[in-house]
Amino acid sequence: VSGNKSDDFEGASFNTNVWASWTSGMTQGNSCGVISGTKSLIFNGSGVRSIQTIPLNTSAGGNISFNYRRSLCEYADAGEGIYVFYSTNNGTTWTQIQYFFTSLTVTQAAVMTIPVGAQGSNVIFKIQQSINSGISFDYWVVDDFLISSGISNSIIFTPPSGTTAAAGSTN
Repeated sequence: VSGNKSDDFEGASFNTNVWASWTSGMTQGNSCGVISGTKSLIFNGSGVRSIQTIPLNTSAGGNISFNYRRSLCEYADAGEGIYVFYSTNNGTTWTQIQYFFTSLTVTQAAVMTIPVGAQGSNVIFKIQQSINSGISFDYWVVDDFLISSGISNSIIFTPPSGTTAAAGSTN
């Protein structure tokens, strides 16, 4: 991640500096409750509901976080939660990072460390609700999405050939 990538879903449309694609059931709005600000991401529509990031460089690791809750419109049932996945091959295959479900209507925080397998130069992340009962059922609300960059604390120094280390240093 070159810097952090975040979205509070307050814009007029999806932030294409963060998101590459989304299914037709994904909207930014306030019809089913808002977590913060005046809009949140709402999972609605029929079929699989998902939103995918642009390809990111996560070589240094980092964290993924967002807030989520069951909507005020129609509650998702057990087994109809949301997943976070990653892909290192442009979406050909996906690996699950975590599954989230709550029976509460209060905001929950989702925080995940970017797994070692998802640390690379071209990684896509996806939030997805795989199972639902169709349009107008099993809504989720997500907000305050953030992928924060890991910071490497290693410095690699390769002196030119023919140089000598200073006294008291180790090679």
